[in-house]
Amino acid sequence: MIKLNELLKLPEQYKVKVEEIDKKMFNVFFNKVDNCNDVWLDIKSEKKRLGHPTQKPVKLFKRIITASSNEGDLVLDCFVGSGTTAVACKQLGRKFICSDINSDYVKIANKRLCQECL
Repeated sequence: MIKLNELLKLPEQYKVKVEEIDKKMFNVFFNKVDNCNDVWLDIKSEKKRLGHPTQKPVKLFKRIITASSNEGDLVLDCFVGSGTTAVACKQLGRKFICSDINSDYVKIANKRLCQECL
């Protein structure tokens, strides 16, 4: 995990100007999925709890990340929690930067990432 002050030192290649983002890209995923609604009832909570009170399912984050990025893109998660975003990014071939103000959650996320992505 990267510390906040280190984010400011990222090389120019990782910095993106908002006006350079192709807004059409974000709708491609949803146009290919039948019956994609605002409410997703097909994704259940994960039974394995990792010590974070609001842990989210990897399947949910994989859907969101697939809908809003391409393979090889960089995803930023400033609230890493139990590391769901990092695990989903690793599985989908995305680069990621994750941080959290709570160092205990950073430890949980690091441990999870090591266990699930070896």
